[in-house]
Amino acid sequence: MSKAPSPHDVLTVARRYIAAGLSILPIAVDGSKRPAWQFLPQVPDEDGELRYSWKPYEEAPPTDCELVEWFDRPNPPGIGIP
Repeated sequence: MSKAPSPHDVLTVARRYIAAGLSILPIAVDGSKRPAWQFLPQVPDEDGELRYSWKPYEEAPPTDCELVEWFDRPNPPGIGIP
């Protein structure tokens, strides 16, 4: 049985993905591979309503501050590649 990765391990891997030119986003810890919406920015939809969205990360990778906010915590979310 393998142990769960530490927050430091997840943050390190996230930074390596960014350094390799990939964009990433946090995914739910329940194993569903859904985005962890609570960490994503809100953007207006076609009706002007604010909705959580991972779309900004298709155009630009998250900042290091965002990576720290997402992954430097107990029980960090997983890493997804949009």
